[in-house]
Amino acid sequence: MCSRLWVCSLPFFLLTFKTAVPAAALSWATAINLLDKGSLVYLNGADDLSVPLSKVEAAGGSILLEKTSIGPNGFMAKFLDTEGNKVAFHSIK
Repeated sequence: MCSRLWVCSLPFFLLTFKTAVPAAALSWATAINLLDKGSLVYLNGADDLSVPLSKVEAAGGSILLEKTSIGPNGFMAKFLDTEGNKVAFHSIK
């Protein structure tokens, strides 16, 4: 289910690799402005995305959106990696 921030078109599916933990997800939303019209890849931020997010700047990336609640769907954060790609983390906590 999508938060009130986006208008989403489902289906939404989760891809898992021999575990119950989602490894990837694919969805589509109309209100997201992607950097340079490219893809936005969401990475599993484990239990709390604050942990991997705290390592972004030390690794040479830059944070675009701090940890943000998306309601019952958990939390997300966006950053640019060292190559200029826009990437996001997702976690439930």
